[in-house]
Amino acid sequence: MKKLLLFVESNTTGTGMIALKKAQERGFSPVFLTSKPERYAGLAETGCRVLVCDTNSLDALRTTIKKELPADQIAGIMTISEFYLVTVATLAEEYGLPGNPPEAMLVCRNKAQTRLRLAKANVAQPRFAIIRTAKEIPETVKAIGLPCVVKPTDDSGSNDVKLCSGFLLSGKEGTLQKVEGVEEVRSMPGIRNVTISARAGDRVYIPQNAYHRLGYVIASGGTYAQTEYRLQEAVDNIVFTVKEQVEASWR
Repeated sequence: MKKLLLFVESNTTGTGMIALKKAQERGFSPVFLTSKPERYAGLAETGCRVLVCDTNSLDALRTTIKKELPADQIAGIMTISEFYLVTVATLAEEYGLPGNPPEAMLVCRNKAQTRLRLAKANVAQPRFAIIRTAKEIPETVKAIGLPCVVKPTDDSGSNDVKLCSGFLLSGKEGTLQKVEGVEEVRSMPGIRNVTISARAGDRVYIPQNAYHRLGYVIASGGTYAQTEYRLQEAVDNIVFTVKEQVEASWR
């Protein structure tokens, strides 16, 4: 009897179906566990056994595997989807099969945990901060600076990864009350021009595109890095205050 090689879900690019066929070519009997078989083009053509269950539930996977498959015939448990790396590592460990430590996979899957571990090991990396609530944004921006990259901690495929050049922290649009720091910025070395396009009393919006920009700063320097530094320093020193006294930094 052929040993079983279990696959928990897959990506949808087609490489997962190739993996099932490769498993067969190497003498294994692949078993595909999924909550939605119709998601995968070409799955039926692989001829492998398909078990339908809630793959987002570790307990549901445990129950299905125990009920449907003989434990002594399982040679390995794997996935072709990043979302299930922790799940697969946990199952492999429980069955005494080769695999990555679940804790390691949890750290690798969570970008925040990855950053913390690298920092603890003194590995050089860009400045970072972990934000859990919107209230933390102003202080975080002051510490990290703009522009910055914002990303979810546990998504994949660059989903919702954004280049953030500025922010307007408000639950909705508001009325601009005042702008501070403009004259100070104009007097800074290397600042060639400061243009503010919004005035007190104007309605301002959470920036979605260039039309929502509240102003511009033009800086110059001997090098690109020097120019960037001067521009960043200028931006950090201009503050827009909107209704409800919410401070908004911008770029």
